[in-house]
Amino acid sequence: MEQNIIYIYMNTINDKINNIFQETDTWGTVYVTKNGKSIFEKYYGYTDYKNGKKWNSSSQHRIMSGTKFFTALTIMILYDKNKLDIDETIDNYGLEEIPNSDIITIKNIMEHKSGLDDSTGYFIDWDKGRKFNKKTHIQKSHTREELFNKIKNSVPKYKPGEQNLYSNSGYYLLGYIIEYVTNKKPHLVIKKLIIDNLNLNDTTFMGLKLKNPVYPYTYNRKLGGISQLNIDHTAGSIISSVKDLSYLLDNYDKLLQKKTVKLFNNIYRNNYLYKKYKKWSYPAFKKKNK
Repeated sequence: MEQNIIYIYMNTINDKINNIFQETDTWGTVYVTKNGKSIFEKYYGYTDYKNGKKWNSSSQHRIMSGTKFFTALTIMILYDKNKLDIDETIDNYGLEEIPNSDIITIKNIMEHKSGLDDSTGYFIDWDKGRKFNKKTHIQKSHTREELFNKIKNSVPKYKPGEQNLYSNSGYYLLGYIIEYVTNKKPHLVIKKLIIDNLNLNDTTFMGLKLKNPVYPYTYNRKLGGISQLNIDHTAGSIISSVKDLSYLLDNYDKLLQKKTVKLFNNIYRNNYLYKKYKKWSYPAFKKKNK
């Protein structure tokens, strides 16, 4: 009975979804699951227009800030392993040069309450001269050192804990903390603790070879520019698919102790995005906190 109701509901919005994609001339996908099973899938347009490849559930696209979920989850797995304490200040983890490092905690950063300026957010704001390679359509990445120095020389917007301010810079620094406590590059740790453990076969990092890549196109169907982030940019370097992301949200709790799942969910409920968009943010958290 429930499945029939879901089927009827999804069919009623099918036309609306089609209209949105057609009217906006947009390419992409709509992928809906319930209890770990796909109940609605729609794919629009091409991932590789030149070679006629269309979108599917394994198409590998840049998830950009969706990377932050992987980063935060990695921090909590390391917390479970007693590798770090999220209530400790970041100067205890090799980040003494960062402004306010003696009063900013790891938890502050995870909740977007560090007060750090979003210095690494949109590079074009402070580096408009950076050009795309006309042959590869790729914009060369900033080095880790360049980004770190940008944060180190920034001025905090407010004291930690006072208010929410979305910060790519903060999540970029979490990568340094991951490296500090594991002595391994952040992308290798994320791969081992999350990607490999959950068999997320479509999930990888910018700069690595892709099996089923999604290429960006302009409205006139010309190949657009690709901003290539550093592989260890823990605020935005992951590439994944709708299938893998759906599986991750349904199963991330298997990687944590039960008490840590609740703590992790509450951290996300206290962050900038959940408070601003809580109607839509991470519905899986509601289920897993019961």
